[in-house]
Amino acid sequence: MLKKYERLLKAKEKKIYANYKQSYRQLDKDVREILSELESIEGQLNLDDWHRQLLHHKTGVLMSELYTKNHILLSSTFDEIVDTTKNNSLKAFKGHERLVAIAKPINNTNIVNKSIAGLNWADRMKHSSNVLRYDFIRITAGGIEQGDSYSKIANKLADRYMIDVGKANTLARTEGHRIFETTKYETMASVNEEVKLLKTWHSVHDEKVRSSHSSLDGTQIAFDDYFISPSGSKALRPGEFGDPEEDIHCRCYLSYELKGK
Repeated sequence: MLKKYERLLKAKEKKIYANYKQSYRQLDKDVREILSELESIEGQLNLDDWHRQLLHHKTGVLMSELYTKNHILLSSTFDEIVDTTKNNSLKAFKGHERLVAIAKPINNTNIVNKSIAGLNWADRMKHSSNVLRYDFIRITAGGIEQGDSYSKIANKLADRYMIDVGKANTLARTEGHRIFETTKYETMASVNEEVKLLKTWHSVHDEKVRSSHSSLDGTQIAFDDYFISPSGSKALRPGEFGDPEEDIHCRCYLSYELKGK
């Protein structure tokens, strides 16, 4: 199940990059057109109010389109993670057919759109989109006013795009992981009402694992109990400590077993 989840996210990361690449090409075209229309005063381009407003408008349209594309992509990806995970979560148990009969339906929307530390994934992506738009305007307008060549401005815009590609992929992986683990947990929750379960924390045992999460490796507790990090943060499952220092890029996972087995 983990391998299938990893393949899915890697495929979506390529699509996220393609969305940003297409957006950058359009931004490059728009900025070139604006610069070609500017008047030169004493050898320096002058960004007048009309063209400044045009820059605001075009970047606004571009960021709205990019946000919409990535929102659709991630929303469908997260739904796919829920559907695939809930259909496979019980198969690790011997005689899982009985557990399938016990398990109750879970709500995709509640899992996918859950707020962590006051924001859900779409809120975070929207904020990132707004900051990106502001930075594009700042880089372009600032470059023109400083007399920078277009190639210098374009390089700065491209660098800024790549920073956001990284942020988008981090968001996809962090939220995808949270949704993956939450779906497993919620699928097991109704089973736990009938037959008590234990859960065990597992790290992936590489150099990137947080020391706080390595310390939790192998910890087995009752289904409804909280894992407590050395930092004092607590969570029912990986990805839901509500602390970026604990949650971002977490790859830990839980396994479940029947109590007393």
